[in-house]
Amino acid sequence: FPCFKDIIGETNSHDFEKGKGKGIFEGNHLLRHKFLHFIQRSMVLSPAQARIRFPDSDIDIILERPKTFDSEIPALNGVSTISVPLPLPHLAADWGVATLLQLIEADSLLTILQLILIERSILILGECSGIVTSCTCALLELIRPYKWASNFMPILPKDMIEFVNSPVPFIAGVVASRKDIVSIERDERVLNAMSEGLTIVNLVTSEIHVTSERGIKS
Repeated sequence: FPCFKDIIGETNSHDFEKGKGKGIFEGNHLLRHKFLHFIQRSMVLSPAQARIRFPDSDIDIILERPKTFDSEIPALNGVSTISVPLPLPHLAADWGVATLLQLIEADSLLTILQLILIERSILILGECSGIVTSCTCALLELIRPYKWASNFMPILPKDMIEFVNSPVPFIAGVVASRKDIVSIERDERVLNAMSEGLTIVNLVTSEIHVTSERGIKS
């Protein structure tokens, strides 16, 4: 956008085509920090705006005039107001659930939710901490109005994988490389835990490995 000229300096599209551009936010460090400070200080929802929720009726969503959060950006030439629709996306309830549905088939996801409702452990494996965290939190959103009353760890260090032998059920996420994920799935401690109720969700391959506990059908 032309309005970001002051942030990226004098770099233009011709420079980027030739590979000479410094890149967004690299042309003027002082203005970049000024802009980020402005966002932290001024772009904050009021209590009333934070309480805004989507209407329960689909018709109301269509008919009602959408509410927005508006903020003036004096630091940028050409921009007087930034307008963001409300309510803001919720990390777990919106983006997390959408990501989970994108990575895991619906039938597999229903199986995971059934296992959670009978208090069986779930271990989520992935390469990105943001995706692993959001998908782990999304599971709690999907079992509403029920609440998970046992251990919950959105990120469990891979060096603490022995935690899978916990005597109480848990929902946990582990961030690791593809190679390490394969090693975790083949780890003897993990395989033993799978015979006692643990199910593994691999976000990289979009596969789930359902517990081999007797009495539970995959």
